Amino acid sequence: MSEYAEPPMKSSAAYDLSESGSKSKHQHLRNRLNEVVAKRPYSVILLDKLDKASFDTVTRVLLPILSDGSAESVDFSKCIIFMTSSVGSDQLVSSCACYNRDEVLWKRFCSNPLEFYKNHDCTFKDSDRARVLIEATKIISADLLLSLDKILVVGMFHNKKAVARLLLREIIREIYGESLVVHASNAALDLLFLRARKQRLGVGGKAIKQALIKYVISPLSAGKHLSNVFVCVDTFVGTSKLSFRAQPHGRSVADLYFKFKVGTFDIFIADLKMKMEAVNKIFHLRSEFFDLSESGQSLSPLKELTLETCDRLLSCFMSPTPQLVCVDKEVGPCDLPSVEEKVKFKSIYRSLKRKKTSIAKATSTIVDVLVEMSDSSFDFSNSPRRNYMFEGLNQKAKTKLIGCLSESLCDSFFTYIKLDEKYQGGKEGKKSLIGKVKDNPCMVVLIDGVEFADVSFYKGLLKIFDKGILDNVDFRRSIIVLTSELGNKRRIAAAFFKDRKNGISIVNQGVKITRFRTELLYRLDGIMFFDPVKPENGGIHCVHGNSYMKNSHLPLSTFLCQLFEARFSRSPSLPFYI
Repeated sequence: MSEYAEPPMKSSAAYDLSESGSKSKHQHLRNRLNEVVAKRPYSVILLDKLDKASFDTVTRVLLPILSDGSAESVDFSKCIIFMTSSVGSDQLVSSCACYNRDEVLWKRFCSNPLEFYKNHDCTFKDSDRARVLIEATKIISADLLLSLDKILVVGMFHNKKAVARLLLREIIREIYGESLVVHASNAALDLLFLRARKQRLGVGGKAIKQALIKYVISPLSAGKHLSNVFVCVDTFVGTSKLSFRAQPHGRSVADLYFKFKVGTFDIFIADLKMKMEAVNKIFHLRSEFFDLSESGQSLSPLKELTLETCDRLLSCFMSPTPQLVCVDKEVGPCDLPSVEEKVKFKSIYRSLKRKKTSIAKATSTIVDVLVEMSDSSFDFSNSPRRNYMFEGLNQKAKTKLIGCLSESLCDSFFTYIKLDEKYQGGKEGKKSLIGKVKDNPCMVVLIDGVEFADVSFYKGLLKIFDKGILDNVDFRRSIIVLTSELGNKRRIAAAFFKDRKNGISIVNQGVKITRFRTELLYRLDGIMFFDPVKPENGGIHCVHGNSYMKNSHLPLSTFLCQLFEARFSRSPSLPFYI
């Protein structure tokens, strides 16, 4: 709701009640609440640390508001009030230890633990919620508790990544205000947690905060021109080195943080934000209707306003898929493969499926996706997996893969881009890629050696994966395949193909190693691992983020770090990409 706020007043107010212990604070709290609600009747108010305040003061201020929704001629009936308290939190982590009281209880417990917990007299027999409410009634007045619509007992929050991101946001806001947005990836946070443990920076939230200050905030202070900038903190894949990628942003800070809401309470907040936006649009429509009615003008403009409002309401509840606009030309049926070409691709796919080699399997996967993307009635909201990373290939197997793709798809549907130390893509490579896809939207692009991509080419790939568009060219039907030499072939063989031969080299020896950021892997639909022992004729194993997370207790970022880990690596020296 940032676009509807009037600085410094906001539609959502927070007040720390630990400061409300004196009479002056009592009056200040009353005045503050009245001021907020008088200016914004539909406010969402958070009263934090209720247990730290004087309950006589809090009761006298809040009870009239919660009982009849009014206080000193200010109407509170349209606002939402949240209150938090840590009262009874110890009851959520405590457990019964009555069996240690004496020898008789110990024997009863050893003979039948379930029967002991069921029958012995103990306060822990009650539920966590009941025990917390008992503790709350000892401190908070019963009248105040009864006036509340709902009481929620929230258990201990175990998502360390969410805590770290919230702490990072608070620190950044204190230092830089609202002009800078910093997001730490899962890989970066896993690395920070590891460093916090090894260097004994503290426990719990204190350790996380110290790690953020030491390894994120301090390097940021060396950056220049950080106003209205978004910074992504990540790792170089397979290393224990942090990477900082910066880019300008023109969006509100709140909206940018909502974009990275996975794993935090922001999922609930984002839903609330959409509902508040929808309510605001409804009241805007209502206001416009009354203005037109009172002015005596024709109500015909109301039709367009109503349609526009309905469209905006729908957009509030639609899935946040990229809105692809401003393309040079829309892809039409004439730009897609002909019927004869589709029949040919299907025949090639069936032929490849009959072969047992890993090269044939990988090629058949790409051809199958191409057939699906060639359909003119294709639904982009249900797009198949089409962007891959191929790992475990040696040079001979890679040459065969390129030959098989070229033979199956011909030059009109396949292009090959080779990156190395001499040619890193740059603006020329980016321009060539855009031209190929502009001529044929269903182009299969194989980019070999993605770790050598320079800043311009790398950022172009991120835009393709994030938005499906690059320089006004639609990439939604294209298929991008990346290859690199960074995979730890020994670990790949052990993890997927049960082969632990020490003769497998970890990475190419005698070659300067540069590494891309871990964020690139998360943007792919899958990583296809070839058997390093027999890359041409062995098996293949494909890892998809969603399927992996369902079947493993190991974090995906840790798993990927191990598969790309090498003992010796040289990462780019520049910490910022502007």
